[in-house]
Amino acid sequence: MRTSSQTVLTLAIVTATSFFCILVSAADQAPAEIKIATWNAGALLTAFAPARRRKLAALRQLLLSSDVVCIQELHGSVAEKTRWAAQFSEKFLVFFDGALSATGGIATILAKDKFKNFTCMAETLACGRVLKVTATPVHGVPVCIVNIHNEQLCAAEVDLVCQAVRELSDIRSPDVLP
Repeated sequence: MRTSSQTVLTLAIVTATSFFCILVSAADQAPAEIKIATWNAGALLTAFAPARRRKLAALRQLLLSSDVVCIQELHGSVAEKTRWAAQFSEKFLVFFDGALSATGGIATILAKDKFKNFTCMAETLACGRVLKVTATPVHGVPVCIVNIHNEQLCAAEVDLVCQAVRELSDIRSPDVLP
């Protein structure tokens, strides 16, 4: 049994090439409001400098108005992604997978001011395609974000996504009885 202060909301957004799912707890520790954006950047870290600058400027604008940003199709090497993430590290927690450029890669970015009392962990469920980020408060129910680039997911990867979403809907606050 859950009380209204322990209500859990699952939100899913599906587009042609991306799927984004977030589980938000209404527990006392959860942010009161979370502004969410998802963007298929189409090679954010492209080697073509003018396009890269345009895309990074667009990302900066998106970050000004969002608490969580899920990006699909980063492209670039792990070293490039690490340098890219470092430029946002003052105000944001940046999680990305170690995918090779060919699979695109994905990233989930959280605003530090919204998640300052949370411990955050990332888990790659499908390299270059599915990244799960869990932000856990000291007490209460975690906020889980599953960032999915559903381009060419195989059946086993789709099963992993389904399992992750099922697990999200099973999360309960520690003070709730089964």
